Amino acid sequence: MLLDAIAGTDPRTEGGLYHNFATACAGDLAGCRVGYSPSINGMPVDGEVSAVLEQWLTTLHDAGAIVERTDLQADGYEEVWDTLYLGATFKLYELLSPEARAALSPDFIDFIGKAAHITSEAGMKAEVQRHQVIRQVYRATRHLDLIVTPTTASAAFPADRDALIGEAARAKNNSFRLTEIWNLTGQPALSLPAGWTKAGLPIGVQIIGHLNKDALVLRAGKAGELPLAKRPNLP
Repeated sequence: MLLDAIAGTDPRTEGGLYHNFATACAGDLAGCRVGYSPSINGMPVDGEVSAVLEQWLTTLHDAGAIVERTDLQADGYEEVWDTLYLGATFKLYELLSPEARAALSPDFIDFIGKAAHITSEAGMKAEVQRHQVIRQVYRATRHLDLIVTPTTASAAFPADRDALIGEAARAKNNSFRLTEIWNLTGQPALSLPAGWTKAGLPIGVQIIGHLNKDALVLRAGKAGELPLAKRPNLP
């Protein structure tokens, strides 16, 4: 319903879509080929996350999907993302007033310090490499209708930055790696709860479609939505 309100053709942007997205959520996934990649580029994923997702995949089976295992590779996308994101963020930082800069957190100031070293040449090289990533992902997944991965490689890490040591720090550093790639390729993707750890922390599953296949992604999301009755009773 939100997409129906905000999406549509617009002469000010080349990315507008028109579709009745709310209606697209209805229906099953009969004959839909889904590739489940438990990681990307072999990135370590917590065993509890993997176990929950493999159990969740039965919801797609029940909706008629044909699920197969795939091990997605996208050479160097991590470095491409870091370069483009750091460079773009620094350009926006330069537009801030002195008062706005003074309000930024120490973590963000450290981040900007790294971004300041991104050169125009590095940015242009990363953009060329981004298109190589797009082609590689397309070749690997063109026989599929949808791709499924974990949303993050671990369950939630502590909110307290002082508690981020050891495994918690690693989880935070890797927390967005499995979602960053779809920002590079421009493919539609959504995340929804797939289950919970034994400690009651939510685990997310990510559903990705090909370009302009937003409606199919939404239909799969609706099919894979867990009923409220399955949610744990937590204090």
